[in-house]
Amino acid sequence: EACEEDAFLLAFGDHLSTPSPDGKSCVAQLVDAFDGARSMAALQCITVETAASTGVFECREPPFVVPGPSSPKTRDLSESRIWPLSRVVEKPSADFVAEHLTGPGLPPGHCLGSFGNYILTPKIFDILRKQPQLHMTAAIDDLRQSDGLDGILINGNRWDLGNTRTYIEALQYQL
Repeated sequence: EACEEDAFLLAFGDHLSTPSPDGKSCVAQLVDAFDGARSMAALQCITVETAASTGVFECREPPFVVPGPSSPKTRDLSESRIWPLSRVVEKPSADFVAEHLTGPGLPPGHCLGSFGNYILTPKIFDILRKQPQLHMTAAIDDLRQSDGLDGILINGNRWDLGNTRTYIEALQYQL
């Protein structure tokens, strides 16, 4: 009920993130990029080989540039980049990603992975109510098809605590 009229933040509970070097949280970066109209996904630049452990986004059009801090994740880019997203696929194979989900503006061998945070419009609830089972990625892709979905590359680190390798990395980061 609290989100029936306004956009809201969806943050995956099994993800841990750390802020950008300037101290801006990952959620604050996402909120700042949200224009109030289209839903927004937090993105990270990942290798094609690691894509099978997360949701991956397709972008057929080049990103548009928003002035902002550079990020180690974007290599030498000096701006934040907003991608108009054209598809989302949950945990695709590396071969599928290499053939279908790499896009303009990304380093070779990389794709746009989910950071685990979204700002979604209330229409997502109508989509979820029509599903026989809760499939968040499919619902987000349906929302993208009907209303559009943009993404911003987040300056920070993210660990999926449901994955043994990244869980250990998160623990090591804290040492």
